[in-house]
Amino acid sequence: MKYYDQHIHSAISDDCETPMAEMALAAADLGLSGVTFTDHCDIEHYETGKIDPDCYDGPARRTVYEDAREIAEGRTEVLFGIEIGSANHHPDVAARIAADGFDLVIASVHNLAGLPDFYSLGRDGRLEDEAEDVRLLERYAIEHLELVAQGGFDVIGHIGYPLRYMENSCPGLSLEPFRDIFAEALRLMTEKGIALEFNTSCFRQGMVCTPEPWLLRLYKDLGGELVTLGSDSHEPTLIGAGFDEGADMLRSVGFSRITRFINRKPEFVGL
Repeated sequence: MKYYDQHIHSAISDDCETPMAEMALAAADLGLSGVTFTDHCDIEHYETGKIDPDCYDGPARRTVYEDAREIAEGRTEVLFGIEIGSANHHPDVAARIAADGFDLVIASVHNLAGLPDFYSLGRDGRLEDEAEDVRLLERYAIEHLELVAQGGFDVIGHIGYPLRYMENSCPGLSLEPFRDIFAEALRLMTEKGIALEFNTSCFRQGMVCTPEPWLLRLYKDLGGELVTLGSDSHEPTLIGAGFDEGADMLRSVGFSRITRFINRKPEFVGL
């Protein structure tokens, strides 16, 4: 099948060092039909949880993207996206950014209101109390419901993100105790035409799937049809990594096609 990686990063993101043009050429070498660069735009800084006035420079991003697209032209399709964090904390800011001419806008909950990114919490040893982690996961579920109700984006990214940083100190945690909250969020997603991402980084990192299989099934049972595959790659060799396994996972819960976005409109590709 044709694989379109709908979630990759380049040196525009703070946690990636590879220039976008190099990532685009790597995608072509790997045989990807297309990639969408979704570099980070966390409105709140990942270390502090406070608003970051330098989170977005639209003209600079566009220039880098156009260069990468031109370099890879004829070898692989290169599209322009963004991954916005903290959108539900700052809806007006998120709306202005999302309107800046993207092919795809991912919204991800990397941090809860008033807190740093779950990555930073895990690194600082602040996710080692199971009871507190469960409380944070409940807040995480509620923030997803708020985010979907707000809308203004195309895809929800890697639901289950905090479990990545909890499973070493508190193994066995799941979002399933908050099934009712997520069911409402997923129902709203189907109504609004918001896609659910299956993030394949779990396979290469040996982490919990994001989202967990039960959540994929629930989305399908509620009438959800829009699903994307994203490697969340920050390295050239990992673009499209885990897509065969991801496609198998989607088929196992009843999906027969995946979605890619161009000019923020969904197109279906058969699995």
